[in-house]
Amino acid sequence: MSTTIITSLTTDQVAALSTRTLAALNTEDWSVFTSEQVSALNSRQIAAITTDGLAALTTEALAGLETSDLVGLSTRQMRALTTDQVAALSSDQLSNLSSQQIRAFTTAQVQALETGDLAALTTRQAAALTTEQAHALTSDQVAALETDDLRAMTTQAIRALTTDAIAALTSEQAAALSTAQLAAFTTAQLVALATDDLAAMSSAQTAALSTALMAVLTTSQVAALTTEQFAGLNTRQIQSLNTEQVRALVTDQVAALTTAQSVALNSTQVQALTTEQVQAFETADLRALNTRSLQAMTTAGIEALSTEQAAALSTRQVAALTSAQVEAVATDDLAVLSTAQVRALGTTLLDALTTAQVAALQTEQMAGLSTAQVRALDTAQVQAIQTDDVAALTSAQTAALNSAQVAALSSAQVQALETQDLRGIRTTVIIALGIDVVAVLTTEQTVVFSIV
Repeated sequence: MSTTIITSLTTDQVAALSTRTLAALNTEDWSVFTSEQVSALNSRQIAAITTDGLAALTTEALAGLETSDLVGLSTRQMRALTTDQVAALSSDQLSNLSSQQIRAFTTAQVQALETGDLAALTTRQAAALTTEQAHALTSDQVAALETDDLRAMTTQAIRALTTDAIAALTSEQAAALSTAQLAAFTTAQLVALATDDLAAMSSAQTAALSTALMAVLTTSQVAALTTEQFAGLNTRQIQSLNTEQVRALVTDQVAALTTAQSVALNSTQVQALTTEQVQAFETADLRALNTRSLQAMTTAGIEALSTEQAAALSTRQVAALTSAQVEAVATDDLAVLSTAQVRALGTTLLDALTTAQVAALQTEQMAGLSTAQVRALDTAQVQAIQTDDVAALTSAQTAALNSAQVAALSSAQVQALETQDLRGIRTTVIIALGIDVVAVLTTEQTVVFSIV
């Protein structure tokens, strides 16, 4: 049958052609078919078209296929369509294709689909996309997917999306991903995710991230996490953060830490904290830090503690501080420590106190020192004790003073001693008082001194 004859056929004549006749037509014959003639073909006739013949149809002629006829094309016929033909398919035609027909598309055909066609996909069709097809999708095509359709894609298909496609996701699309889909992300995909998209996710989604995925978050992504997302991370996720990620945390995120998360912080992470981050810790969370982690905190971090934070430290934490950390404690912070906390310093840490820190101790704190701690004070520290604090010393504490300590007492300090406390000083020790000090003793003290 010549092309001249074909072009002259009416739609009724076309409808009367046998399947054998149609199957025998060559590509040149099919190339002259009009959309009206194609529209006249029934499903049996269309099924008889060879793959070469189908590919020879013009895009205008292919548009003549009824939707009911198009869905009757075999997977072989679907794969035979040219990219131009695929691009010419209407959204209505495409949305009616079966899952098998969708899966039959080559990657080139998939890339030929218009963004409007992608938006018209049904959830059933989106779920049918293969990994190869998903990988072939352009960023514009992915951005055109409806949220329900994106969520319908298999985890394997999601994992196959290119990093450019992931970067093109809208915040609405990112928020629509299932936890299983997000957990299936590759590390490269997660790094490609825009910070706005990450921030748009639910805490359940971010909680689904594996430790391997958490470890590759950029510092910008870490800082973009909402306080709800951050508070929802499990302890393994918290422990997976590297020092650069920890330093990237904003103060609101640090304040959002749960006590369980604080317990999970390791020494390296605590050491990486900035002074602003340390100050952002809630007192309960700071108190939850294990002693090993607290020991790793920088002296700058210790110095930055607020008085409320210092007062919240447990006696175990205070006892675990290093000498350098104790020396870094601000005098205002030291002054608010309880007597139990000060006693927890023991002798070694008390010896690390500067004279300014000793001078800042309150009378209750001084009176709460153990006799061993009193004996551990060096002469410079003894001289730094305020007269009110000297007056608060107990008899047991003054009895613990050694000769060098007594010799270091100033006239004002000795005058501040209660007579009963002066009486408690051992005879072998009290003779260490300087002549100038003895000269200023009060009458009551002189009586005690003469008795001694």
